[in-house]
Amino acid sequence: MSHTLWRTVVLFTAMVTTGGALADAAPAPEIRGRLAVSVTTIFRQGHGPFGDTFGRVHWAPDADAFTYHAYYRDQMGAYGQSMYRICDLSADIDGSLNTIHYGGWMDWGTFQESWSFDGRYILCADGVPTIGVADRAGHKVAQWTDVKLCEMLSDSMDEPASEDPRLGLDVSEWHPFRHLFLFSISDRSRLPSGVWLTGLDDEATGRPPEHVDGVGPCLTMRWSPSGDFAALGASDGTSRVSILELETRRAWEIGTGGIVGWLDDYSVLVEDRKTKRRTILDRATGTARTPDYSRELLSFTLHGAGVARQTSGPPAETELWWVHHRTRHEALIATVPSPEHRTPSEQARVEAMQTVSSTPDGRYLAYTISAARSPKSATAPAATIPPDVSGPVENTTEVIDTWTGEREQIVFSSRKPPSLSWSPREHRLLYWTEDEGPVYLLQYP
Repeated sequence: MSHTLWRTVVLFTAMVTTGGALADAAPAPEIRGRLAVSVTTIFRQGHGPFGDTFGRVHWAPDADAFTYHAYYRDQMGAYGQSMYRICDLSADIDGSLNTIHYGGWMDWGTFQESWSFDGRYILCADGVPTIGVADRAGHKVAQWTDVKLCEMLSDSMDEPASEDPRLGLDVSEWHPFRHLFLFSISDRSRLPSGVWLTGLDDEATGRPPEHVDGVGPCLTMRWSPSGDFAALGASDGTSRVSILELETRRAWEIGTGGIVGWLDDYSVLVEDRKTKRRTILDRATGTARTPDYSRELLSFTLHGAGVARQTSGPPAETELWWVHHRTRHEALIATVPSPEHRTPSEQARVEAMQTVSSTPDGRYLAYTISAARSPKSATAPAATIPPDVSGPVENTTEVIDTWTGEREQIVFSSRKPPSLSWSPREHRLLYWTEDEGPVYLLQYP
């Protein structure tokens, strides 16, 4: 069954740094199943001057709003911003889930952003560098300019910063329960600075940000669920991971790896940048352990794991399972033949489990199976499509209710696989492709 897409509501474009006309109308995805209770076209994407665009989404904690960022890649491989939207779903206008906000936007770009715990503010940072805070209508609330950052950098060093410093800037997300955040700055033309702690109260009272002693510049900063700790990933190429205790400002090193996030308040999930192997580090001791579900691990996210189990047969088969970390609920996703007997499409299903995503409660999960429709490769998985093969690719996104076993398929033909983003609450899924097509919102029970 194909759902009828609701009428399109175009939300205001918060900032456009490069022009570009909207893409021509494209056919809507075909939805096979009765799982989603509604499908809404939120807006149509613009495109960059060179046509190669991709999008990124950040949800508000209550899932009543999100930001959408469109980027483009130019002919030299550099990235630029082509569109930034704030989409507020909290008002009900003419039967739609959307509302339109009018107002000014900040006078800076943004390549990092997050929502405050109460959904009131958006924390933004760009490569100028500048840090800013805006409300959900796009109005500027606070700003830390490159001049301010240079002054802080100079004050933290034994010698003044360079007259023409090349500042590096990275910003954490908002603290989970307070209007606080961490940021790291470094003068790449001289010596590194480090990590700073500040917030809206500091900006309002004129109190300067607090420099965190004993911590070098960081590329990644992630708050623990309680907000009592932060995991810090060094930016010096060592991949060192440290823990910062907010109350005492004490920091200690626990291991190495790229920080994925916190599994709980005691465990940090990291990934080896070369092998992509994921390891769990103990917050206090740094003890490392490998995720173990007594089966072949296909994927391991902050919410659950995709695993494979070989049956004895006959015939011998492979069962694909999803396991939710917190509840340990297990759901059988599919059964495929053993590796030596699989068709390309069956192998594509196994590979799709490597990129599975789920709602935080583990009820719904989604993954995409791509197959070339060209005569050269009629059934090959997307990973085997040569880069020079043009033409549409049929992408089938399966959405599964792991509590009931009910599922549906979202089928759409495009050159690139779709992007998916689950909301932190309310079982909402954003679906879009990287070819300037519409962005769809699917609501599940």
